[in-house]
Amino acid sequence: MLAHQSRGEICHVCHAQGRRRPPARRPHARPAETADEADGAARQPRRMEKRVARYKGIRGGIIHADQFIPGHEREMIPLIGLGVSENKDDPSVQPKIPFPAYGFTAAFARCGPGKGAGLHWHETEEVFMPVDGAWEIYWLEGKAERAVRIEAGDVISVPVGIYRGFRNVGRKTATLFAVVGGPDTGDVHWHPSMIAKAEAAGIPIDSHGVSQGLPVDAKPAKTKRAGKGRRVR
Repeated sequence: MLAHQSRGEICHVCHAQGRRRPPARRPHARPAETADEADGAARQPRRMEKRVARYKGIRGGIIHADQFIPGHEREMIPLIGLGVSENKDDPSVQPKIPFPAYGFTAAFARCGPGKGAGLHWHETEEVFMPVDGAWEIYWLEGKAERAVRIEAGDVISVPVGIYRGFRNVGRKTATLFAVVGGPDTGDVHWHPSMIAKAEAAGIPIDSHGVSQGLPVDAKPAKTKRAGKGRRVR
């Protein structure tokens, strides 16, 4: 096994696999929620109901820079924690369950056929499970794109530091459940191709692929375009 010489740099092995060396994880204190508060919620149904996010009628908005880029229009719905959100101060996209979480964040991604997230990597693990529809989780292996198709109930865990994305390969608008590990999820790191697209769209992203702020008046685009799904490649 080769040791990385410095944090955040690409080693030869990682470069061949199309991934970056993630920075060392930082210690993080558990959120300020006492055992008494948690026990009180467990014993009182009304308090526990506040910890339920009902899927019916749930809505979200924009939390990532690539949502403004053609082909990546989607609705993001934070469920637990804000994690890697690039729009943490927007009151319209706060977590549906307004309580602290330790060790993970969870969200829904909803989009039409052919749409999805652009190439990016995270400093912690990411897990996907389709709520409905058919999806492709794709990633880079060197310069080659690989992909696997998953459907409702399937689960995939994407390793740390690998450039990945997802797309709806079904014929209808569908929802994908995503969990990002923690407790310190770090930033979203965008692929150079996404940085170029963001710049063309007027979205500021720095040389490290980290968003420098999102337009406050934009809304996620809607799509009804149909598309054929692929199996595995």
